[in-house]
Amino acid sequence: MYGSTNIYYIVDIKPSTEFIGVRFQPGRAGLFLKQNPIDLFQQEARAQDCSEKFVQVFDQLCECSSTAQALSTLHINLLEIQRVDREDLSPSICEALRLISTRKGQISVSQVARAIGVSDRTLRRGVTAAVGLPPKVLARILRFQSAVSRLRLAPKVQTVKEPLSSNLCRIALECGYADQAHMGREFQQLAALTPSAFIS
Repeated sequence: MYGSTNIYYIVDIKPSTEFIGVRFQPGRAGLFLKQNPIDLFQQEARAQDCSEKFVQVFDQLCECSSTAQALSTLHINLLEIQRVDREDLSPSICEALRLISTRKGQISVSQVARAIGVSDRTLRRGVTAAVGLPPKVLARILRFQSAVSRLRLAPKVQTVKEPLSSNLCRIALECGYADQAHMGREFQQLAALTPSAFIS
């Protein structure tokens, strides 16, 4: 969650708490919420306040007796919303989002713009309209998510030959950071945590 001074939102989850959620692919949240992504920037909005269809989904979820049932209900409803209200982004912006996503943020704005044949300014305008974030910020978040995924697996691959510091340095370079310190600064700004906190 993005705020005025911080770009993270810490959620306190009690032990044994079960919850379900949805992570939309870049540019797809607006399809389901019927809301301009830019209007949601720096906001904490309820899905049912964005779209009337989610009022019905929310009511159905409240009637579920298990997490599995709730997940199935959410899945079925999202597929139905997508089937009925499918709206595609422009091919060039779809390709831009695909490039940024598949490269996990390890691609510059200029490289993406050249690949799809538009100016940097046109790319920024199109991606921001689709996602609510400029392409550089989107790439930054995807790079961070890639690093988090690798760090969560790190304890399983620790060896005597590769101590923690070497592991962190390797992950930083593989995820496109200049060095371990660069990754550390990004983690502090995006999550208020150090990379090692994801391992410990």
